[in-house]
Amino acid sequence: MDLMLGRHVREHGHRSGRLAGFELEPATSRITRIIFSRDGNLGAQAMTRPLSAVEITASGVELRAEVAAPVPAESDVVLLSRSTRIVRRGSDRGRLVGIAVDPATQRMLSISGRQHWFTGRFTVPIADLDCSQAGEIRISDQSHDTRAA
Repeated sequence: MDLMLGRHVREHGHRSGRLAGFELEPATSRITRIIFSRDGNLGAQAMTRPLSAVEITASGVELRAEVAAPVPAESDVVLLSRSTRIVRRGSDRGRLVGIAVDPATQRMLSISGRQHWFTGRFTVPIADLDCSQAGEIRISDQSHDTRAA
C-alpha cells in the first residue's frame, strides 16, 4: 500500500483532511499510526488513526470504522512527515513524500523522496535505510558502494 503525504483522507464518506505523517517504530520498521489534518500539516489540529483502519481507494485514503481496540501510545516512535530529511553521505538528498507499507505486517517496505517539487521522485528500500534519528532518514551506502579500493 502506497501512502503519499498530502493525499485526501476520507472518513464515513466525507473528506476529513490530508495525510500529514506517520508514526514509525524504528526497531521493527512498523508503521503504527497515520497522522492527518484538515490542511495536511502537523500541529494541534492533527488527528491519528491506527494503520489497521486504513484502506487505499482511487480517491485517496479511506478510514474504516470497524477497527478493533485502539493502539496504545508508544514511547519509542519516530515521526515521519514532509519535513523529514533524506540524507546520504552527509548531504541532503531531499524530503520524504511517501512510504510503501505491507498491509499484512504493517512493516514499511520503502520510502519515496523528492529533492525539489519539480524533480522526479526516488525510492529507497527499507534495507538501505536508518530511521533511528528523529527528523532524518539516512541512506546507507553498504550495498551500493562501487568505489574501487
